Amino acid sequence: MVFLGIDVSASKKKRQAIALLTESLELKELRLEECTTPEEVPALVERLLEVAGQPGEQIVVAIDAPRRAMRECRNTRPEMPLTRETGRCGRKAELIIGAIFYTPCAEYFEKGLRCPIDRIKGGQHRWMEIGFTFFEEFDRHLPAEDIIEVFPVESYKWLARINKSEKLMLDLGRFDPKQKADQLDAVCAALTAHYYKVGNFTEIGDPAEGAIIVPERGRP
Repeated sequence: MVFLGIDVSASKKKRQAIALLTESLELKELRLEECTTPEEVPALVERLLEVAGQPGEQIVVAIDAPRRAMRECRNTRPEMPLTRETGRCGRKAELIIGAIFYTPCAEYFEKGLRCPIDRIKGGQHRWMEIGFTFFEEFDRHLPAEDIIEVFPVESYKWLARINKSEKLMLDLGRFDPKQKADQLDAVCAALTAHYYKVGNFTEIGDPAEGAIIVPERGRP
């Protein structure tokens, strides 16, 4: 079994950060991959599957991006019309953890418009579309239960509560100076996949919308 972590980006100045951990938590692969549009994702997924494991080996994928767009905008006051004042973008998981970016509804993605109640300055959601495509492509190759959504910023908080004797040794010389934070997030995503697979995790949010997985201390 191997654990593949992906930190998603849509910037032309930044590449997709990829980390691969073995079952014994050895950092097998740490790389940066060019991919700035959803159309480039299928070929990248094929490459990653080849790198990740031998035929028949179980691959668990953790992606730092929303799984899908919301079905519809959330109205915080159902008795009132949906407006910028009464509406709220964001899935339950994002609202619980206080994410910087909130996932808008599918209608506006499909029309190429900015959701009128979206409070995010500039409506920077292109990276989410790349994330959606990562999930769609991995779904074509792997069981749905082996593909999870993660949020490393939240995972770091939960990992800090876990027994300090559980350590992951990293060679910092393998990290790119310009994208080391993204690569660390990819490693954190892969480590979260490990905790998920051994059953030590918490699911935040509504699975119907797309829940976020974070590590949790194992119970006796």
